Amino acid sequence: MRYPSENDNELELIFVIMNSYTGGKVAIEGNHGMVVFGENVRDLKDNIVVKVQDVFNGRFAGTVRLRKFSDILIHM
Repeated sequence: MRYPSENDNELELIFVIMNSYTGGKVAIEGNHGMVVFGENVRDLKDNIVVKVQDVFNGRFAGTVRLRKFSDILIHM
């Protein structure tokens, strides 16, 4: 796996995946204001590709990173 360096001109988008309040999943990319919904991670991947190509008019060249956090809740 190759990681982009500061000398690369390659763009990287980072989507953070969370559970949606209405069910399913939501992925948010903050720098370009993209929000994508799906029933599961597979749907999100497909919908993210469509959204990125739409926002960049089919000219996106780079990496899309999906980041998923695992929260630990402490109920008191």
